[in-house]
Amino acid sequence: MTYSTVDDVVERIVVDPSQFESFKAEYGEIIESKIRAADALIDARLAPYQTTPLDPTPPAIRYVSADYAAALFAADRGEYEKAKQLIDRAEQTLQAYIKAAHLRGAFTTT
Repeated sequence: MTYSTVDDVVERIVVDPSQFESFKAEYGEIIESKIRAADALIDARLAPYQTTPLDPTPPAIRYVSADYAAALFAADRGEYEKAKQLIDRAEQTLQAYIKAAHLRGAFTTT
């Protein structure tokens, strides 16, 4: 189980929705590997606070996973500014998730 889907990531990369299916056909396996890498990063960040992987996936984590995966894909293609924007957004969302979950008492220190 991954936190995000290929569709989630493609929506962040491809501007024209009519090109989604052909893009997924060409790059789907690569995107799946980027999702696995993104999820490993998320799990490493959350591991000090709670057991990972998260199941079910919180909506915020799905969003973070897709942003990280899209950033990894963009960086591999030399689109560094796009990658940075996606990483910055993912980091802000992940930090907000950690803070909100911690305040709700969802995290325990291990």
